[in-house]
Amino acid sequence: MLKSVVSVLLAISMFFFAGCYEMVSLSRDQYKKVNRYDQVNVLTDTSGTLTKYKFSRGMCVLQKDTLVGTGTRISDVGEEHNVSVEIPAANISLIEVSKLNLAATMMFIGAAVMISAGAIFLAGAPGASGASGGGGQPNPQ
Repeated sequence: MLKSVVSVLLAISMFFFAGCYEMVSLSRDQYKKVNRYDQVNVLTDTSGTLTKYKFSRGMCVLQKDTLVGTGTRISDVGEEHNVSVEIPAANISLIEVSKLNLAATMMFIGAAVMISAGAIFLAGAPGASGASGGGGQPNPQ
């Protein structure tokens, strides 16, 4: 019984790390809302050189026509470097943002828990697969 409970708790705890995120691209007039999102990816084009930046929630903000923040710059080779930047809005090619969709995440976790509980209920408790003793032969009537 203890093994079953521990197994179920471990399986359910996995869902606390799951989440449904929405990813959208912002238009230039939506740049002011950039600090509301969980993750912000910025692609810049400076004289034909493309650079990608990643910012966590609240780590960047639009001040006048400049994006100011502290985050990670990703090089062409995939190396990551921590940076503090001021990027003119004119150099920004794309801002992609993601935010946790709480309703979808809760439905996903609820469905997973219900399916797990249903599977355990249908499987029955360990050792409860029939009457004890009697050798397994039915009694004629």
